[in-house]
Amino acid sequence: MEPGEMGRIWAAHYYKHHSNVDSHRICTSICSLIRAQASTNVNLKATLARILGEAGISMEQFEECEAEP
Repeated sequence: MEPGEMGRIWAAHYYKHHSNVDSHRICTSICSLIRAQASTNVNLKATLARILGEAGISMEQFEECEAEP
């Protein structure tokens, strides 16, 4: 999945992921996809920042969603 597509889906679901279980699952799935894509590069932090930037997802939102159960 391309970063732009992940960003569009994220924008549609992030702000309701606390109150909607389906939105929560979608956001955590996107986090997993992004983490997997970033892990293929030696410089994980820079690659993660690049993918998030291309998707239009803030690092704060990403980290918040990843930290949630």
